[in-house]
Amino acid sequence: MWLAAVSVIGITVWRRRAQLVPARGMGVRADVELLHDVPRVRVRSLTMTDPETAQLDLVATDAPEGEDADGVNGAQLVALEFSIAINESDPGFRLLHEWIERQCVLGIVMPADSRIIRLRCLEDLQPLTLRRLGPR
Repeated sequence: MWLAAVSVIGITVWRRRAQLVPARGMGVRADVELLHDVPRVRVRSLTMTDPETAQLDLVATDAPEGEDADGVNGAQLVALEFSIAINESDPGFRLLHEWIERQCVLGIVMPADSRIIRLRCLEDLQPLTLRRLGPR
């Protein structure tokens, strides 16, 4: 009897396994849908301040057309600067430099009352989570 009950439960879970992930809001599809509502930025620079920390400069992508981060009207750009925990051997370090070279548009999420910065490239959906240093 126990074997029959466990079998029925197992078969039910197995058949409905595809419904479990979307119901929890996890995975790439949920992230893509969320990216429509988040602010968009580009990485302007990443400067190492010591072996374990760096200064990350981001620029909002809603800047005027034809202007870049170093343009004459750079004061009109919305810039975000963060001190982050990262080192040169961290995979995120290479990814940030790749995003700088490609000038990728990123979605950014910074949960309230948290030191976490979540970035996701809108082109290839590559995610990156960073830890901010200093005051919240």
